[in-house]
Amino acid sequence: MRIVLIEASEVNIFNIFQMHKMPRLGLPIIGKILTNLGHRVIIYIENISPIDWEEVFSADLVGISALTPTAPRAYEIAEKIRAKGKNISICGGGPHFTFLPDEALDHFFDYVVRGEGEKTMVELVNWLENPKPAAIKNISGLSYRIGQNIFHNPGRPFMSSDELNLLPAPDLNLIRGYKIKELIPMQTSRGCPFGCEFCSVQIMWGREYRFRSVDNVIKELEELTGKFPQAKIFFYDDNFAASLPRAKTLLKEILHRNIKFTWQTQMRVKDTEDSELMKLMSLSGCKWLFFGLESINPKTLKDYKKSQTVADIIQGIKIIREFGIKALGMFVVGGDSDVTTTAKETVKFAEKNKIDAIQLWALGPLPGTRVYNKLKAQGRLLFEELGVKKWRLYDGIRVVIKPQNMTAWQLQVSIAKAMASYYGWRWFGKSLATTLKFISFRSWKDIKSQAESLVLSIYALRLTNQAKEFLKKHLADLKKLA
Repeated sequence: MRIVLIEASEVNIFNIFQMHKMPRLGLPIIGKILTNLGHRVIIYIENISPIDWEEVFSADLVGISALTPTAPRAYEIAEKIRAKGKNISICGGGPHFTFLPDEALDHFFDYVVRGEGEKTMVELVNWLENPKPAAIKNISGLSYRIGQNIFHNPGRPFMSSDELNLLPAPDLNLIRGYKIKELIPMQTSRGCPFGCEFCSVQIMWGREYRFRSVDNVIKELEELTGKFPQAKIFFYDDNFAASLPRAKTLLKEILHRNIKFTWQTQMRVKDTEDSELMKLMSLSGCKWLFFGLESINPKTLKDYKKSQTVADIIQGIKIIREFGIKALGMFVVGGDSDVTTTAKETVKFAEKNKIDAIQLWALGPLPGTRVYNKLKAQGRLLFEELGVKKWRLYDGIRVVIKPQNMTAWQLQVSIAKAMASYYGWRWFGKSLATTLKFISFRSWKDIKSQAESLVLSIYALRLTNQAKEFLKKHLADLKKLA
């Protein structure tokens, strides 16, 4: 079967993470599985390369993955395919379609794969090759349309740790136009037991942590670093240190086998309290840690059901600096206890505590989350009149809710000003001065590390200036609602 998999583009998203164009790993894993079964698979990630429509129109099956802000683009792609080829099957997957499968099936999709897609996708492809009407009911995790009727098969249980070990490594070579330049994505676990109000990870991937074995991870690391000696790995795990014993065992094995690479990941700030873990992370090449710090407002942390305190944040940042690791702090502004000065105070906090980089998000009520259900029930979601086109605004940059203690316009302005303040010329000047100082007094390794921070500051400054133009129309729309 000829199969094309597409990751819909993120249009005009201005955040610090766009500096490195890394693919999500769901499609490359599914693509490898289907390739191993004898199918011809091509992957397009619109942020990396444009779609070859002739390839798409000649496919038997097109799978489209989308997040909430990319859902409108996914519907545009599906509509274009449907207009061109009535015999092409169109399947949706990813978080947005998992939570809103009926919406997808009402917008040109034939099937929706809900949740983890590896097994469901294989069973769907097998069924399409031999479509016995009654058999489709046996595909767990699948939603589909027959005529005017929509059907939702029972959900598929999350894969166990043993099953994760059986998955092939993602085949990034299937992605058209993708060349590994710097960061290489890799994932060693799935799931999260924590219940942040605004987060969909727990719903999408389950409450229980599931880990690939240390041997399984080491095998992939050795293959990657063998092919790419200058490899920098970004571990996509939502919490790399979810199991402290397992994380330590993995890091010790990396050191024991003398696998040389630098890496970045996400973890909870409280886990920095384990000094053995931090030492192992530093020795094994960790350079950046991404923290979901969320807020410096204790009431907001409680509202978000975030299991940490402001004191934990201050202590965690201090600890990782002692181990030579840099921090990127992510904050979500717009909670019911936040006020107009919260964003500004967050920047002051970040500067005082020497957080190396930050990203301020506007509280985004993604479908499937508790905060979405609450705000929808309270009538506090904006732009509902736009229908599915409204999802394009749910990018974490633009405000789409009615905040409790300010207008939506005030919230948007406060975040934009705070980000511009943090990533302004003053921040660039400090990075440049530090780099010049390192050139005079430090080793080449240290100079290179600091130069990377200078590149980040240049990128962030450019991004901030672009975002000002990007937000003009949205600010005008919000002002009309004030």
